[in-house]
Amino acid sequence: MEEIRRKGPLTARSGEALSVAARSILIALASGLCTETYAGENSRGRTLEECRRLQVEIVHYEDLRRDGGSGRQMDDWKRARRKKESEFRALGCHYRYHEL
Repeated sequence: MEEIRRKGPLTARSGEALSVAARSILIALASGLCTETYAGENSRGRTLEECRRLQVEIVHYEDLRRDGGSGRQMDDWKRARRKKESEFRALGCHYRYHEL
């Protein structure tokens, strides 16, 4: 393969342009990463709160069923509890159960 050689050294002007462009790219990437990290922490905290809320609601429906009621109420509570449990799993709360 042929070696590609430049004719003459890089001028200060082209080096500066590259440097400014490189700095701009690095700043953009760094700010994007910071935003993603902050958003990730925020969404994890929000998700954890939602998991706790769902867990409380699941326990509430379990308690209602344990106390008893009419057949229709028991079926409604069971249906509601199963819906909350599926939301709990859909959010991935079962993986974070130890944090609740």
